[in-house]
Amino acid sequence: MRVWLSVALAGSVAMLHAACEPQNRQAISTPEQVGEFQAPGLFSIGLPSKDCEWRSLKTDESGGIKAHFFTCLSADETVKIVLIVEERKAEDDKTRRAALAAYWNTLVQGLKDKGYRELKGKQPLLDSPIPDHVLFSLQGKTPDGEPAHIRGGAVFGKRVYSLQAIGNTADEADRLIAMAKTLKER
Repeated sequence: MRVWLSVALAGSVAMLHAACEPQNRQAISTPEQVGEFQAPGLFSIGLPSKDCEWRSLKTDESGGIKAHFFTCLSADETVKIVLIVEERKAEDDKTRRAALAAYWNTLVQGLKDKGYRELKGKQPLLDSPIPDHVLFSLQGKTPDGEPAHIRGGAVFGKRVYSLQAIGNTADEADRLIAMAKTLKER
C-alpha cells in the first residue's frame, strides 16, 4: 500500500459518518445531480445537492504514480464524499483485487485509529471477474457513540477512482455514493 494513499484515507475517515449496509456488487442507482464538477483533463462528476461543493485538495506522487485528492463538502463544511484519483490503469483482476483490499483495509484501520467501534461490514468481493464498478459498506459507532455509516467504492477505467461517501442516513449515503455513476473520464 502506498503511504500517501494510506495517510489520505486514514485522515479522511475521521470526517466520515455515512450510512452503510453490508453489500458489495450492488447496482448503482441513477443519481439525482444538480450540477457538475470538472477536473480538467481528468474527469467530471455530479454535485449531489445544491449546497455541496467539490474541492481539489492536492496532487501527490508516490512510486511513480500520481494521485489527485478531492472532497465534496456541504454548506456547513462537512465532508460528504472523498475521491482519490490514481493515474494508473487497473486492467487485470490481480491489480483490481490489490486496490480493493488496500482501500478496505485502510478504511477500516483508519476508522479504528480514530476511535470508531463496533465496525461491521463485508469486504468487497475479490473473486474474478472484478467489475469496473465495485461498492462496499461499513457501519458502526463514532467515538461519540453515534451511528456511523460508510459507503465506499472503486471505479476502474482509464484511471483508478476510490470514493467514500458520508450521510446522516442510509438513504443519504446511498444517494451520495451514487455520484460514482455520474463520473465521466476525460
